[in-house]
Amino acid sequence: MPTLILRRLRTAAGLVAALVVLAAPARAQGTAVLAGTVVDGDTGETLIGANVFVEELATGAASDLDGNYRIARLPAGTYTVRFSYAGFATQRVTDVRLVAGQTQTLDITLSTESLGEVVVTADAIIEQNSDTGLLRLRARAAAVSDAISAESIARAGASTAAEAIQRVPGASVVGGRGLVVRGLSDRYLNVQLNGATLPSTDPERQSAPLDLFPSSLLDNIVTSKSFTPDRPGAFTGGLVDITTRSFPDRLTAQLSVSSGYNSAVASGGAFSSIPGGGVGVFGNAPGGLALPAAVVGLTPRDISSASGRDRADVTNAFGSTFAAQSGDASVNTGLSGSVGNRTTLFGKPLGFIVGGNWARSTGGYEGGVVRDFSGAGTAIDQDYELATQVGEQEVLYGGIANLNLQPTSRSQVGLNLIANRNAVSRAVYQTGLFSDGTLQEADNVYQGRSLIFTERSLLASQLRGEHALTTSGTRLDWTLAASRSALDEPDFRIFQNEVDYSDPATGTADYLIRSSAYEAPSRTFRSLGETGLSGGTNLSLALGERAGRPATLKVGGAFDVRSREFRERSFLYPIGAGGQRLLDEVDGDPNALIAMAAERGLYIDDATNPDADYDGTLQVYAGYAMLDAAVLPRLRFVGGLRYEFTDLSVTSPKGYFTFGGERIAQGGYTAGGLDALLGSASVVYSATPTVNLRLAYGRTLARPSFREVAPRSVFSLFDRITLNGNPALRQTSVHNLDARAEWFTRPGEILAVSAFYKRFQDPIELTFLGANNQFRPENLGDADLLGVELEARRRLDFLPGTLSGLMVGGNLSLVRADVALTPTEQASRASTATTRPLEGQSPYVGNLDLGYVSDRTGTALNVFYNVFGDRLFAVSRGPVPDLYEAGRPTVDVTASQRLPGGVALKLSAKNLLGADYRLVHRSGEFDIDLERQRYGLGRSFSFGLSYSL
Repeated sequence: MPTLILRRLRTAAGLVAALVVLAAPARAQGTAVLAGTVVDGDTGETLIGANVFVEELATGAASDLDGNYRIARLPAGTYTVRFSYAGFATQRVTDVRLVAGQTQTLDITLSTESLGEVVVTADAIIEQNSDTGLLRLRARAAAVSDAISAESIARAGASTAAEAIQRVPGASVVGGRGLVVRGLSDRYLNVQLNGATLPSTDPERQSAPLDLFPSSLLDNIVTSKSFTPDRPGAFTGGLVDITTRSFPDRLTAQLSVSSGYNSAVASGGAFSSIPGGGVGVFGNAPGGLALPAAVVGLTPRDISSASGRDRADVTNAFGSTFAAQSGDASVNTGLSGSVGNRTTLFGKPLGFIVGGNWARSTGGYEGGVVRDFSGAGTAIDQDYELATQVGEQEVLYGGIANLNLQPTSRSQVGLNLIANRNAVSRAVYQTGLFSDGTLQEADNVYQGRSLIFTERSLLASQLRGEHALTTSGTRLDWTLAASRSALDEPDFRIFQNEVDYSDPATGTADYLIRSSAYEAPSRTFRSLGETGLSGGTNLSLALGERAGRPATLKVGGAFDVRSREFRERSFLYPIGAGGQRLLDEVDGDPNALIAMAAERGLYIDDATNPDADYDGTLQVYAGYAMLDAAVLPRLRFVGGLRYEFTDLSVTSPKGYFTFGGERIAQGGYTAGGLDALLGSASVVYSATPTVNLRLAYGRTLARPSFREVAPRSVFSLFDRITLNGNPALRQTSVHNLDARAEWFTRPGEILAVSAFYKRFQDPIELTFLGANNQFRPENLGDADLLGVELEARRRLDFLPGTLSGLMVGGNLSLVRADVALTPTEQASRASTATTRPLEGQSPYVGNLDLGYVSDRTGTALNVFYNVFGDRLFAVSRGPVPDLYEAGRPTVDVTASQRLPGGVALKLSAKNLLGADYRLVHRSGEFDIDLERQRYGLGRSFSFGLSYSL
């Protein structure tokens, strides 16, 4: 394995080196770069047009619209640099040492407290401002927010945004990608890239690809937890804005390679989930999965009315594999790289960063279990228990290109391009006994198999601009983004049968398939595509100073338009008496039965549901106005109104839906005309320069997704549930109240305590209907949520010796969310309770981390502990108790060591406690705790090498 890794590292290093040579402009030998940011010490805002002057060389520059400056081609040496701005004290920095071929960063804070001249040394400035960006972002934010700087991300050893975001108070990442903030799932979150909403790579839910962004490309991650009118109204738990680096100070390049495994599959091996070698290197599907050419263009009537020979040809055109084969699990492998530089275009500064990543992994488990229950009160019976085995192969790769041009010192235009592809091949095998009479005989053994290949892709582009119209603070910014996401599931296969071992005399087994009890062997072809176009503009008008602080009026508008097309085609093998005999002849081998089907006259039928296809359209238009001004010298007010108009519709290509036995007219679901007047008001009291007290109110909303309102049903053999749409869903309205006290003890350190209250009107919750494992999203009772959040981060540099490199941090969110039961829901639950928890809400989320960093030796070690409480997975509308996802603790450890030549070694271990995923039917009133589903998540171990220029 090490030899393979080193070989891949050398190959990738050669590619990056070639890019570096091509990207690097000619550079004068023996020169250096001086760069940094100039900040207003009173407000925390950056200063536009501040003068930076190198006295000994009589040369300088002015800060741009972000307060950044850069002076290139300076001879190596030691200098004095003067920083000045009208109305601020001039600051002279002595002993600024410039090293040939390097960039010296010098961030400066100017103050109005004294109009004289302040003289400091460069060493003091550099040490004091090592994490200035983190302090500035959080202290000056209009909303209750948390910010993670690039330096903090590097200290944590995080390799992607998904790993870095876990350091946010109240945040946790599920499955390496799905984000949960304050116990609220993706329905109540909004993830942005450089201020524009990031499309999801999972068209079934709003799950942004946080693992796509390497940490080397990030400038910061800001999570807003309270609403302001300049942000989209569809967020309640948090709005996460990932900001990528725009103007590198110098040529940078990074390359990393990693390898590892998961203990859940490494011991027993995982079976190949799709024949033909599984997922290809670039996520390509094996051959034979596409809808056969002989079938394309044929209608169900064409197939059913065809002659025997033609029907045999159609049947034989499909592949015959329905059962997966066992095989060894391959090691997980990952590659990532990036290159960036600063050059000129037509004499104007141009910064670019290009990066990409590729990963291939094997997952799955043995020894899983799925159960079903029925009954009421304390009389709950188990209907079946199925042992479950899952094998999975996955390939994920993507790239990002970020270009930024500075036409003038007061303007910046940027272009972001994103491409992502994810392919997963999964096989499921289940076997066990039924006790509810579903099987032909009580002692018959059920067998269920499914094979599914899922491909998701995302293409997105974003054009944005920022323009400082005046030096006093009037600014204009705009964004325009386009995206295309797609899902393809070719040839999703299910095969279910029974085995009768009841004849011990012969020692043989009898095989049978009963289509009346469960679906006959089937294969389904699904495709989904979604196109999005969004944009917006914001104008910040400087209103002068009030109470010693600049006042601004911010106005703007935004739009978000999406269209979706879903298409599905299904086929069944009509297994009758002939099929039963054939299954016996082949000793229950599904592959052999399908291969011989046409020969025995078992012709495939087109069983496509004409109501499965749908088209969806979402249009959101918004406008807002927001005032940001000081009421008193230390009291700041931020507030305003936002209007959002929503038009959401789902229609059928054939003109109508038939759903639940009823015909639904064209439109299927139409939420046209849904409008909302949203607003916020917050105050920030700066008790001291490092202590803020915040109080904020905001009204936000949550919309149903296309899938949730589409009148269609989808069955999953994996967890044995049928998920139904609900055309009657209503939009959720949320009232939010937040209070926070935060103390920035030192740069990079924080002590904070927060309290928050949320009132949900018509929350959308996943509901378990009870009969035949049917699930459906519904609007049930209103909900009240009350929470407290604690956060602390402290460097232990007061300890002696090597212990001074320790840092400890932690956060804890305690939440209680109660839904008032309606009389109908209370009657269906066979319970005397009047409230229940909110679906998806954890009662607590905790993070604790201990880190050690030594700049001298280049050693970093971090231990992370995360835990969340049981969260309601689905609300029961029948007699069986509510379904909960059981809480679990996880411990992750990362370690890195800097080696000579820009190489670093990284080791990581995830889920060291070996926690399992569990779904449990739970009722405190009847003291019931029934495990419905369980499988092992395994322990993951990885080894990586990286190279940085």
